[in-house]
Amino acid sequence: VDYDEAIADYTKAIELRSDYAEAYYKRGRIYAEDDAYDKAIADFSMTTELEPEHADAHGYRADLYRDIGEYGKAIEGYNMEMELRPGDPQVYYNRGNTYSKKGEYDKAIEDFSKALRLHPEFTEAYTKRALVYIQIGKFNRAIQDYDKVLELEPKSIVFYAARGIMSLHIEEWESAKLDLIFARNLRVDIISIFHTIYENVTDFEGKNDVQLPEDIAIMLRRS
Repeated sequence: VDYDEAIADYTKAIELRSDYAEAYYKRGRIYAEDDAYDKAIADFSMTTELEPEHADAHGYRADLYRDIGEYGKAIEGYNMEMELRPGDPQVYYNRGNTYSKKGEYDKAIEDFSKALRLHPEFTEAYTKRALVYIQIGKFNRAIQDYDKVLELEPKSIVFYAARGIMSLHIEEWESAKLDLIFARNLRVDIISIFHTIYENVTDFEGKNDVQLPEDIAIMLRRS
């Protein structure tokens, strides 16, 4: 895509007709693709000023606010989009992501759960909700979400490793071993995944007040 040419075309259209909401919106999309977030936000804002019910503009602007850490403004944007699209699971998912980044975990879970009621096969919502459950120490609930992900997408083998690691937290050793060995046999790097969460086995044991069986500890140690 030639961003400069596209931007020039939309700018010309706006010069010819300053109230052309769709031209602002489409130029905003190009700016967003080119990582010119301030300009994109300005164009999406102009779009919603000219056309307050432009749901896409509210949504894309909210996405950008989320990406730059303006979580309050992002949530306001998703609220507006939700009024225009009350049954869209993606909007609840996006707002849930923002609440999660903001550390408002109960609200994040509520939004992911709403997205799943609207779209029961929304695997990304299960995975994100699982991560929030992990943050608040509800490992059994995270395991249930990983169960659902693997039911829907059995080829997503990395989630066997994730579920196995969660089983360690609740001392379900055999379940953990089955998942970790299965993932490892399918060439998932279970050691790297474990070490993205914990520095080492000792770190895991100290933070969770649990001692891993030696055969599992060996599986998770760096060589």
